[in-house]
Amino acid sequence: MRKIASSLVFPVSSPPLRNAIVEIDDDGVIMAVDQGVQSFKEKSGVEFYSGILLPGLADVMCGDRDSHWLLARGIRVAGRVGAAATGTLTGNDETARSSWKSLYGGAVDYRVFRNMEQFMRCFTPGESAGIFHAPGREGKLPVLASFGRLDLVELMFRLQEGPGKLSLPFLLSMATINGAVAMDCDRLTGSLLPGKQPGLNIIEGADINNMRLLPGSRLRRLQ
Repeated sequence: MRKIASSLVFPVSSPPLRNAIVEIDDDGVIMAVDQGVQSFKEKSGVEFYSGILLPGLADVMCGDRDSHWLLARGIRVAGRVGAAATGTLTGNDETARSSWKSLYGGAVDYRVFRNMEQFMRCFTPGESAGIFHAPGREGKLPVLASFGRLDLVELMFRLQEGPGKLSLPFLLSMATINGAVAMDCDRLTGSLLPGKQPGLNIIEGADINNMRLLPGSRLRRLQ
C-alpha cells in the first residue's frame, strides 16, 4: 500500500484538493482519497511530492500527420511520445497494442489507426490545434490529441496561453476523464476515485496557487 500526497491533488471528479492523500494498493488501484489531513506526519509512510497530483493522461493520438508512425489512441501516464520501438508498426492490431504497451507502460488499452482518414472517422478537429471532438454521451466531447513528439503538458501550456485562455482544470479534464470516456475506459481510469486504476502523475513546476502551468512545467510518472 502506498500513500501519496502533493501540494495539490486534482481528482478530476471533484475540484482540486489541498492536504489530501491518495492511497493505492500494489496493483495501482485507488483505495481512498483522504481529504482535510491536518498533518501528513499523522499518517505513517506518506510520500510527499511538490506539484499537482493527477491521474494518468489520455493521449488520444500518437504519431504524426503524415502517418510516418503508426497512429493510435490510448492511455499513457507520462513521458513524451516517440517513435514506436519497431518503427512504423505493421501487422495485426494485437501486435501493435503489445508494442505500444511495452513502450509506454501503464496502458489500459490502445486502438490502432492505420491512417488519418480512419482517425477522422472517430474524431473531428476542434476550434484549436490539439483539440478534437469525440462523439460523447451528451453531444461532443472535447479531448486533447498530441502529434509527433509534442508533450501533452506543452500542448496544454500553449492552449492555456493562447487566444482561448483555457483554464488548467478544463485542460486536465480533457486530457484525463474526457479521453477515458471517448475510449470507453472511464470505469477504470480518468479520475482518482476508489476502485479505479488510473496511474498517477505529478505536474512539477506549476503555479499551484493560481492553478496554471508555467514555462518549464513538466509531467512525471509516479505509478
